Formats: sequence, structure tokens, C-alpha cells
Amino acid sequence: MTIVQLRPCRPEDLNQLVEIENLCFAEAKRFDRAYLHTCMTTMPFLIAEIEGLVAGFVICNVRNAQEAYLESLNVHPSFRRQRVASLLLTAMDRVAQAAGAVLYVSGEESLRQTRLRGERLGTLSPRLLLLAEIDAELALASAERCGP
Repeated sequence: MTIVQLRPCRPEDLNQLVEIENLCFAEAKRFDRAYLHTCMTTMPFLIAEIEGLVAGFVICNVRNAQEAYLESLNVHPSFRRQRVASLLLTAMDRVAQAAGAVLYVSGEESLRQTRLRGERLGTLSPRLLLLAEIDAELALASAERCGP
């Protein structure tokens, strides 16, 4: 049985975070080292750890007491299908409840897959908005339209 631990991000995680970004995204779509470092110091940033390795991470951008959105949710390819993303999504739901609303944009899963996961975890709520989109500009435009 795999034990996944959730914890806050630490500066020494940066190299592993960059590696995950490189594995998961084309160069034009990935966050660079400087941006990840900024996120570490300015946003809620959780790490999923398995046996001392960063298996995945979630970054939350909390705009104010009413609004938050998912900045990024990534899982290292070696740790996929081990409930890492599900645990990180559950943690994000706690942020959504505290902040008011969250727009969850998935570039890998369909809305149906994301909804099924949310139903299984019991994390769906009126404050958790879902969008399946791979184009970052369209996702940002959607976020501006819906308000979270």
C-alpha cells in the first residue's frame, strides 16, 4: 500500500517541481523555476510526497475572501493512478470552502472524469466550478467570465 503524505511546499522541493513540469508539459505551457518559486512564497502550495519524493503538487491562488482558483495540479508520471491527484483535489476543496469558490481547470481529464472523481471523493459543491481546457488563455478568459 502506497502512503501519500500531504505537506506544505518547501524551498528544497523546487528541483523536483521543475522536473515534474518538464515531464508533464511542453516548454510553452510549463511554469518556469522563477514562477514556481514565486508561487511557493505567495500562494497556498501543497506537496504530495511518497517515500521522500515529490509525487505531485497543487497550487491555489486565493484572490480574496470570496475567490480562489487552482493555479496548477500536477502529478509525476511515475505516481499517476495512485490517488495522488484525488488527494490534492480534496485538499483544494478545503481551500474552496474557506475562500468561497474555486474554478478547477483540467487539461488532462474530461469534465465527466473530473466530475466522477469529485463525486467519488465527495468534494463537489456549488463553489467548485469545473472546466476542461488545454488553452491557458481560454481558461483565463473563462475564469474572468465566471468570477472565481
